[in-house]
Amino acid sequence: MICLFRLELKNKKIDFILNNKIEEVITPYHNELLQPLINSLSQTLYLYHQFSKHSTILSCQVSGNKQLEIILSKGLGQYIDVNTREEIFLGSGKSIADILMQFIDFPMTMTPE
Repeated sequence: MICLFRLELKNKKIDFILNNKIEEVITPYHNELLQPLINSLSQTLYLYHQFSKHSTILSCQVSGNKQLEIILSKGLGQYIDVNTREEIFLGSGKSIADILMQFIDFPMTMTPE
């Protein structure tokens, strides 16, 4: 599994942390596509940050067969209604991942962070 990105709580704000290998090759155009998705996801996650038991609030990993896994911080899901969880967190997370997966060679040649 490769971590595509994660969202972490640092200094009372949510930071988007991109996989280093992707960060090296991503285009300005794709960065521009990602910004509204990242901002929306970060702002919504911030509303729930006090319930997170870990600094990593959400992460997205992909396996060698292109299967995505979007993971909320343990226990955080119980505080978030199903629609928000499914549509905003998982939907936005998948949209971000879909853009980022264009920069990964399959079978995977990148090492996990």
